[in-house]
Amino acid sequence: MLYQRSSALFKEAQKVIPGGVNSPVRAFSAVGGTPIFAKSAKGAYVYDEDGNRFIDYINSWGPMLLGHAFPPVVDAVIEKSKTRNFIWDANSY
Repeated sequence: MLYQRSSALFKEAQKVIPGGVNSPVRAFSAVGGTPIFAKSAKGAYVYDEDGNRFIDYINSWGPMLLGHAFPPVVDAVIEKSKTRNFIWDANSY
């Protein structure tokens, strides 16, 4: 697998984010290697900036059990966002 783009993005991220990642769990300096930089996800797969495909065994620790971009969930979010986007006070939901 190639990781050239992820490596370049990691170097850039280290300039503005402590450790180059947004979580101490993913602090790669402690374990060696370079984190992948995800570009997209669909179903059970995550695609990185280098075009590699990975099976997402973590599934966001539970919230993505239906897979990434599951059409019924995407459709429901789009529909609700037409009328319920950024409601700041008490509501029926």
